[in-house]
Amino acid sequence: MEKIVGVKLSDVNKMKKLGWDTEKISEIGIRSLFKQIFEYGFFHADPHPGNIFVINENCIAYIDFGMIGIIDKKMLNTLNSITLAAVDRNIDRIIYLLMELDVISYDTNLTGLRQDLLYLMHYYYDVPIDKLSLGDILNEVFRFCRTYKAALPPQLVLLGKALITLEGTARELNPNFSITVAGKSFM
Repeated sequence: MEKIVGVKLSDVNKMKKLGWDTEKISEIGIRSLFKQIFEYGFFHADPHPGNIFVINENCIAYIDFGMIGIIDKKMLNTLNSITLAAVDRNIDRIIYLLMELDVISYDTNLTGLRQDLLYLMHYYYDVPIDKLSLGDILNEVFRFCRTYKAALPPQLVLLGKALITLEGTARELNPNFSITVAGKSFM
């Protein structure tokens, strides 16, 4: 444990007074979360602005690791497969993968789920990547879970919460920020 001296991420005015590039800082924050998830398999699950300090324009520091999430290789592979199935508009593959994760069961209303997923896919498919909001998409996913009594694994709920929180913070630093563009460049 060590004392972290820096500017709270929420103090945008102070960062601007110091002449720091807040857009660059937002990108560092998102890249750090992606690195935690995809390279290390665990992540800070409560990345709100009070838990992140900006040391300088090129460095941030997380504090308060009371809530962390763990994503194992199998889960990452399944999430990648779901993403690829979404890109291919393969609804049946998505449903199969959701069953593999035990998110939905065989007694789920698969016809309704298929129709709702198809609608969601067509709604978001042609939206330019820089206009997509991960928060909006995840809210739709959570609505699906309520409607179809789907049980997301706890680590995916934590991941969704962390991504929504950090996306909101990044947009405060950079109003033109897009987590999907940042994710695409990270990948």
